[in-house]
Amino acid sequence: MLARLSPAAALLAAASPALADWQKDLAAQLRWDHECAVRFYSDVIERLIEAQMVMIAKAQCEDGRTFDAIQRDAPEDFEITECTPTEQACSGEGVSRKH
Repeated sequence: MLARLSPAAALLAAASPALADWQKDLAAQLRWDHECAVRFYSDVIERLIEAQMVMIAKAQCEDGRTFDAIQRDAPEDFEITECTPTEQACSGEGVSRKH
């Protein structure tokens, strides 16, 4: 497929990673449960904890809302907490970030 693209388009396509499965799943869950069209993700953390892949991310919606999300096991839905408008650095209940 990249061979049919112009050199600039091929370079852009190669540099733009595809969305990971968790990103697609979270976007679908936010769209369904909260009518949020995800604009971008930030504060993404992936950790293997006790043989489970744990995903933590902040999702920014096109309408300006922000959600914290955590998934403790890939087949399970994300636990989603909406941040208040004045609380852009919310940490949501159940979302623990240790450094």
